[in-house]
Amino acid sequence: MGTELGRILERLQLSTAGVVFLDDNPVERAEVLRRFPDIAAPDLPDDPAQRVPVLERSGLFDHRLATDESRGRTRMYAENVAREAARYDAGDYQEFLRDLKMILQSAELKEARERVIELIHKTNQFNLTTRRYNWGELASAVRSGCGRCYRLTDRFGDNGIISVAAVARDSDQDARIDLWLMSCRVLGRKVEETIVADLAARARALGARRLIGEYIASPKNALVRNLYPRLGFSEIDNDGVTIRYALSLTDTPATSATELIAMAEGPAPIAAIAG
Repeated sequence: MGTELGRILERLQLSTAGVVFLDDNPVERAEVLRRFPDIAAPDLPDDPAQRVPVLERSGLFDHRLATDESRGRTRMYAENVAREAARYDAGDYQEFLRDLKMILQSAELKEARERVIELIHKTNQFNLTTRRYNWGELASAVRSGCGRCYRLTDRFGDNGIISVAAVARDSDQDARIDLWLMSCRVLGRKVEETIVADLAARARALGARRLIGEYIASPKNALVRNLYPRLGFSEIDNDGVTIRYALSLTDTPATSATELIAMAEGPAPIAAIAG
């Protein structure tokens, strides 16, 4: 069961943190938990009539927000399967990315307020600082800087709002990425390179000469431990808790992503832009 579940998670590009595994066989549950400790595998009563009430009380299926992304999850999974099939059929990965015809739409945070808050509170792996802001705290963080959310579409469909970034202005010289997180569903598509190039351009427009990035380790975000160095940032400070990096804004950051991903601006529906 553990092996089969692993294949399903890989195919759907799901992290284990948000998965609930239901099985009335305690041996199967134990096998899954041994292999995937982050998965929820609740004990079920022997009486089938009691299982639904137990699950209702568990809180595992409680959701405070119903965003467009959460409602369209099944469609997105099907589109991801089609993308993976195209990837395996492509002879060259760069050609596969180019053939996706990706568009990254940048908009103000208020254009997707509920989805922004949902991502802030549920994203763990691609989350550089894991700051869990409410809306008021987020607005305060970007008061002198800028906040952006990013929506990705390609020829297979709409990935929805996949990333949130908040840039604070610390001084006349420095703008700092206070918050940056992204859905792992779009990893490996050069999206992070495109986003940091966009943030650098916005920081430069604010008059900053450096863009500062921070990494604060958590139990789940080792995935992005070396993200900033990979994107051309240099380490400037490490106090044992926070590692700080800087990117000079004197020159436009080099990125290989601009030819693969088209940028679009504003709150217009992505379907209208793509069409």
